[in-house]
Amino acid sequence: MAFIDENKVLKFYLEQMGNDKINFLKGKEKFKSRIAYEINQLIEEKDMHHKIGTAKKLWKLLFEAAMSYIDPDKRGYDDIFSYFDEYVNFEELIFASDSFYRDHTLHCLWVYFLGEYLRKSDEYKDILVDEWKQTQMVIEDFAKSLNESKHREIFKDFIYISEIINRCVDNRDAIWCVTSLTHDLGYPIKKISKINKAFKKYSHTSM
Repeated sequence: MAFIDENKVLKFYLEQMGNDKINFLKGKEKFKSRIAYEINQLIEEKDMHHKIGTAKKLWKLLFEAAMSYIDPDKRGYDDIFSYFDEYVNFEELIFASDSFYRDHTLHCLWVYFLGEYLRKSDEYKDILVDEWKQTQMVIEDFAKSLNESKHREIFKDFIYISEIINRCVDNRDAIWCVTSLTHDLGYPIKKISKINKAFKKYSHTSM
């Protein structure tokens, strides 16, 4: 099994995107062109500050493309992007003051791109199961049994949920993207809360 590095993962994603293997980017040439540009910048860039600047642009492009594929209503995007800008500023402030601090801005992108590589690369097809298909099969079998049951009315909500899950399978590329990009957005709040608690404790003991 070959060693995986960042450039290999990013170049794989560029190939997948170019071959229309990313569902939420199919036919979206403007998005693909801009995303490809930023990915290539990320590959070439060596300076961490510039890398984070590129990652910020890439994060917004991917989020907009994926989220609008799930739901075309874009209300709230400005608020999300404004919060994300503050998130990145906070990250850079902490990163500059703590040599042990782990960057989360780039981390979210690496989680997304690495997930795409593991899920779609032929290297891992024999050891990874398609969790979406497995879930879909179980839900479909159960829903079929309920449909044929004389107690169908009791389980109508479950049948409705199974229909939602089936639709989610079509959106799984977009769902994975949004989940990966946003999974750490609460981190600054957690970090600030921890700092505030420590500060209050210190202030109280020093009085």
